[in-house]
Amino acid sequence: MSEFSIRPVRRADVAALTRIYNVSVLESTATFQTSPDTEARRLAWLKNHGGNHPAFAAVLDGAVVGWCSLTPYSLREAWRCTVEDSIYLDAAVQGRGYGTVLLRHLLDQARCLGHRIVLARIEAGHTASLALHAKLGFVETGRLRKVGWKFGQWRDVSYMQRDLYEGVDALPPPGVF
Repeated sequence: MSEFSIRPVRRADVAALTRIYNVSVLESTATFQTSPDTEARRLAWLKNHGGNHPAFAAVLDGAVVGWCSLTPYSLREAWRCTVEDSIYLDAAVQGRGYGTVLLRHLLDQARCLGHRIVLARIEAGHTASLALHAKLGFVETGRLRKVGWKFGQWRDVSYMQRDLYEGVDALPPPGVF
């Protein structure tokens, strides 16, 4: 039986993270980046993730097969409780439920860190990602039309949002920020 776990990303994971991400860059609309990432850029990315904006590795039988992260939606102070999620999986493990496990983990982490809103920007034709987010309570809150040019055509982006404290208008717990 396979052993799956989620742990904070380590510097030693950068090569695997870069490889997994670059497949999406070159073969899908999961990202609007069009040129492959380098390990140096992925390492710089990692240095910006920690504390209230962590990154996690998905590990299957000792190998990194995916990653996920929370990123500030905006650096302006009033947005501090709003984050954006990212999830990338190796093609060999997609469709096996690991994306659901990763997104649940991110939502739990976001709640523990005092974030209120988790946003997802998803290319409107990326049905698997849209379905994953909808399954875990995200709702589409808007669509940006023809904002990205990839694979020879203009692409729309759906904004999806999950309110971690639906129906509660109070501030995050004291001391979180």
